[in-house]
Amino acid sequence: MKNVSGPYHAHRKTVIKSLYKDLDLSGKTVLDFGCGEGNILKDLFAFNITKAYGIDINDELLNYAKQNLNKLSNIELLKGNVDHLKKIESESIDLALALNVIGYFSNSDENLFYKEINRVLRKNGTLIVCHSNQLFDLYTFNRHTVNFFEKYFDTDARKIEALITNPQAPQKISANIRENPLSYKFKMNNFGFVEEKQAFANYHEMPPLLMEERLFIKDINDRVYQDTTNWPDEEKWKLFFQCSMFASRLRLEQKL
Repeated sequence: MKNVSGPYHAHRKTVIKSLYKDLDLSGKTVLDFGCGEGNILKDLFAFNITKAYGIDINDELLNYAKQNLNKLSNIELLKGNVDHLKKIESESIDLALALNVIGYFSNSDENLFYKEINRVLRKNGTLIVCHSNQLFDLYTFNRHTVNFFEKYFDTDARKIEALITNPQAPQKISANIRENPLSYKFKMNNFGFVEEKQAFANYHEMPPLLMEERLFIKDINDRVYQDTTNWPDEEKWKLFFQCSMFASRLRLEQKL
């Protein structure tokens, strides 16, 4: 079984759970798109859900999920991409999840995904998503900061680069789709959703280039992040900038 018991995954699960723990899921049907090893689905069965679907494109992860969930009944695991959502019956799902997966979509697949989720969810059903946080770029003081100012404030990138010590770092390519937690709810209004709650993950006490060896632990499973689910209200504004990920809970108000 793949190692998913490290502190990184425990932190991620805590953040996601903070968004569904107050929902009445007894007797409900759940869809996890990009289900990976099936750990979130496994946790959800403790809330007395009666049916679950897991969709993932990765054969290896689906094999882990089958092992992980083999003692639970009423679970259907499917290999596929966004098009495979068409196999799910309309208005048959109460809770849908897409965690750290939408960022890898093409723009057309993202549009199709939201339309299909609108179709498969029952009215007032819930969608929980996890996204890369665009506002984190303002805090990183690196290439992403330069790109953010150039894209959103129409600022000459050369002038921003001159203020930053290492404007070429990091080399890692950003996900195709990233979201601003302050404006995401307006985007989702267009797909019939109303945002109810947000949560934040991967808190950085300092900009990444100042965090030295802790940031550069190669195995992501071993990375330790501070709990962000119980911050005092007057301090939560910091999470919008100091967390590289955010999650959103949305309620389907209008069918398309």
